[in-house]
Amino acid sequence: MNGAVETPLAGCVELSLVAGGTLPRSAARVAVLPLAPGRWLLVEADAAAIAAAVAAGAVATDVDGKWRCFALRGPQATAILSAAVNLDLLLDGRDAAVTSVFDCPGVIARAADGGGFDVYVHASYAHSLAGALDRARRHAEPA
Repeated sequence: MNGAVETPLAGCVELSLVAGGTLPRSAARVAVLPLAPGRWLLVEADAAAIAAAVAAGAVATDVDGKWRCFALRGPQATAILSAAVNLDLLLDGRDAAVTSVFDCPGVIARAADGGGFDVYVHASYAHSLAGALDRARRHAEPA
């Protein structure tokens, strides 16, 4: 697949660490995305992961419906995103980073299967990002 597939997300929780809090290892079962210093987004989090985070000193906020994920797979995934950001510099040594993608604030994450990227944006930016990704895909296609 060379285009972006938009997916509404379920089980999303934003975590904010309070002084002395640490992100528990049990949260690693779900996608843990950085949002800001001391703040993370847990994607498809289960009750156990949320409870472990709260027990470790985090404040959890249910944000179901707030985020959308655009999955980019296939040989064009890098070219499409490279029209907006320098992926090598942005993801240097890490799996995810907060950035602006075609003027839409969000998080770019390497796909768990290694075959592309997932772009997470607030739902209010989904329409704008979908259009921008489609235009970038068309420009990335071989002539």
